[in-house]
Amino acid sequence: MVYLLNGRGGNFTEWSTNSDVTAYSSQFQAIFVMPDGGTNATAGWYSDWADRTYQFERWHINAVLPYIDSHYRTARGHNAIAGLSMGGFGALSYSARHPGLFRATASFSGLVDNQYLTPVSGMDANMKRAWGDQVKNSSTWAAHNPTQLAANLKRTRLFLACGTGKPDQPKEQSGVEENYLFQQHAALLAQLQKAGVAHTDNFYAGGTHSWGYWQSDLHWALPQMMKAL
Repeated sequence: MVYLLNGRGGNFTEWSTNSDVTAYSSQFQAIFVMPDGGTNATAGWYSDWADRTYQFERWHINAVLPYIDSHYRTARGHNAIAGLSMGGFGALSYSARHPGLFRATASFSGLVDNQYLTPVSGMDANMKRAWGDQVKNSSTWAAHNPTQLAANLKRTRLFLACGTGKPDQPKEQSGVEENYLFQQHAALLAQLQKAGVAHTDNFYAGGTHSWGYWQSDLHWALPQMMKAL
């Protein structure tokens, strides 16, 4: 099983409509599942919200995964997960919060440290609805933070991809956003090294927060992830 998670501005259809995953995945002996993570106003950050509006994590982990295993011919326990942007956060957060559930995990231009936020990031209002006030409820934010939970990723083959972006590029061209996310990886990498967690990286110069790069990231990571399955 390979689960592909969508970004904040997309939904469960974005992988199949914006990339060649349908054709590309046909060479692999796996079932590909794209559960909805919410889009824009309902973007769920792959969490059970503190205000109780949504329960994305409980739905995905306790409902979707068991449903797939019970209705399809799966090799139980042979799960992989990958995502882009918000979905990259989700893939890492789920893997860290549920150690051993996924044999391989990949984040493409992911938000990997939800407690490293700057004005450039334009903090998503849904983050506060999901995790509460960033200061008063810092423990809740940390409990979903891949960087804070880095040591829990020892039981998954880990793949990280992100461009350096261009800090001086207009934001509408996504260079600034990609650079901001690249900066976040420094803290994650430090925590992974501290915990002795192995990882395979694809960090490249430039790049934008856009589908051409995420499709290339998938082509880079998926063959390696399949070996872990």
